[in-house]
Amino acid sequence: MSLSRNKKYFLILSLFFFLSFSGEAEAAILYFSPSSGSYSVGNILNVNVLVNTQNASINNADAVINFPVALLEVVSISKSGSIFTLWVEEPFFSNSSGLISFNGGLPTPGYNGGAGKLINITFRIRNPGTASLVFPSGAVRANDGYGTNVLGVLGTASFSFALSEPVVPVPTPTPIPVVIPSEEPPAPTVIDLNEIKSPEEPAPETIGFQIPSSRVIYEWSLGLMFLIILLLVIFLFFTRTKKKDASHINILRKIMRKDLHDIDRIVEKSFDLLKEDVNDAIHVLEQGKAHGTRTDEESTTIRHLRQNLIDAERIIHKQVLNAEKEIEE
Repeated sequence: MSLSRNKKYFLILSLFFFLSFSGEAEAAILYFSPSSGSYSVGNILNVNVLVNTQNASINNADAVINFPVALLEVVSISKSGSIFTLWVEEPFFSNSSGLISFNGGLPTPGYNGGAGKLINITFRIRNPGTASLVFPSGAVRANDGYGTNVLGVLGTASFSFALSEPVVPVPTPTPIPVVIPSEEPPAPTVIDLNEIKSPEEPAPETIGFQIPSSRVIYEWSLGLMFLIILLLVIFLFFTRTKKKDASHINILRKIMRKDLHDIDRIVEKSFDLLKEDVNDAIHVLEQGKAHGTRTDEESTTIRHLRQNLIDAERIIHKQVLNAEKEIEE
């Protein structure tokens, strides 16, 4: 009778040690992959949440993950490739609180392996610094009919982020063609229409001068008007201070008429040169129309140049006539 009782005690102790050993073997692990690395701000970081069942068969797992919102933001969470086919709680994330959660499972016989993928998280890196991913809570349940939690280890991950350095492109030197003289007569020149310069290359550099803008024409006109007005002021000053000396006024008027005539001649000659240059530039721009390469901006420039020439010439002649009238009075 006592022998039978001893056998019972022996069986109970053996079962106790067996269960204790099995519990250690079935300490499952939740972890991240990758769990470390260095990345640049603005890039995408993909992290998988995996489970190592440690030789146990499981049919359910849930967890909560925290991440730093100042450094990371969740773009999306994917269930593609997950060992789970049933979801008690769909994967959820909040970029305002820095939280991710999920609860999934699969039917019998469950899963047994060292790298079972649960979810994939896609982050965008916001700022430089060191970011940690942690599990504040979680559970891995065995496929034993009781939902025994066999989770033993909650892993962590740590990543470092830095600003990316701008890449400065190295300019490629333009090869200089080397012309080798030949005794043979040169071949006839064939014009390839595909090699005609596009309108992006400025025509003025080809003919050796720049197209004067409307601002230049106005500056020339204002300068000439300022000179004429200055002469008129000098004339009026002398006429007012020397009213009684009629002979002196007549002499001054003759001098002013001669000077005004000379100025008018110089202004007319200078304006003709400027007008000639502008007309040459307009002619060059109009040649683009024959090849269908002239832009709307070039057409607008042609109209403005022509109108500015007309306005400037009219203003200059008007000022000269006013000056002559003032001298006669």
